[in-house]
Amino acid sequence: MAAVRRAGGEVDLVPDDSVAVRGMTSAAVGELIARERLIVHELTPMRASLEDAFMELTRDASSTAREGAREPPSSGAVGKESCDHDHRLAGTPK
Repeated sequence: MAAVRRAGGEVDLVPDDSVAVRGMTSAAVGELIARERLIVHELTPMRASLEDAFMELTRDASSTAREGAREPPSSGAVGKESCDHDHRLAGTPK
């Protein structure tokens, strides 16, 4: 899990004995797994529901409106090394 943090990702332990990784592309997670010689039984992209996506996109808009700012909310563009969804890793975290 420290390797994910060093690579700029975020890690959460999930009650079903898996690990959720945010802030990294699937390719970056896979390369990290290989480089660190980790045993992973499954790598699954976890996408937010439509409602979650809507809430995320409109969160900035509602806070901007409350603050009286005139700038539009950020575009939410995803960069090459970032990712808009989590990845679930099944295996034994170290």
